[in-house]
Amino acid sequence: MASNPQPVLSVPALSELQQAQLWDLWIAAATRSLYFSILANKFSKWQNFTQGAAIVMSGSACAALLLDPHASVMMPLIAPFLPYMKFGLPITSAILNAVGFGKQYTKRSFECSELYQKWGRLAQECQRVWGDMYTQDALDKLNKLLEKELEISGPSTRSMPNRRGLMVNCQNEATQTIQHILGVDDGTGD
Repeated sequence: MASNPQPVLSVPALSELQQAQLWDLWIAAATRSLYFSILANKFSKWQNFTQGAAIVMSGSACAALLLDPHASVMMPLIAPFLPYMKFGLPITSAILNAVGFGKQYTKRSFECSELYQKWGRLAQECQRVWGDMYTQDALDKLNKLLEKELEISGPSTRSMPNRRGLMVNCQNEATQTIQHILGVDDGTGD
């Protein structure tokens, strides 16, 4: 079923205030998409680190090396530390596993990935409405986007960290990207 194209108006269907709302929403959505993408990456890296370190610490190869009576002859540098290593490595492994479990890096990475996608889709929809602001249904589309923003922002603010410096960097990058898309000079002369 093909949709009927909306008639194009000679003036924008959105007032200046509504255009500013759309602009702010577009930048906010692009900012949050980038922010959650970076957080997902960080959580994933932390999970990989804790799992990798725990595997190294608790691996059977490590135990075989430490229990081998010839280990102290083959590696005299570690011989004085063998009793401590036999005790310390499993404890360290358990601590790393507990940290990975307690911090729920995998779950948080997945949640951030979902939020990245939702905010990214909202930013794309904002871009489409920006391009369609001379159509009669632009206001309806803007209102739907504002409702969608409320739906997405609820879960994204509950359990996620608020790293203001990272958010500011993401906002600057998102603003520059959108200005580039629109061919707007940001005033820096670059």
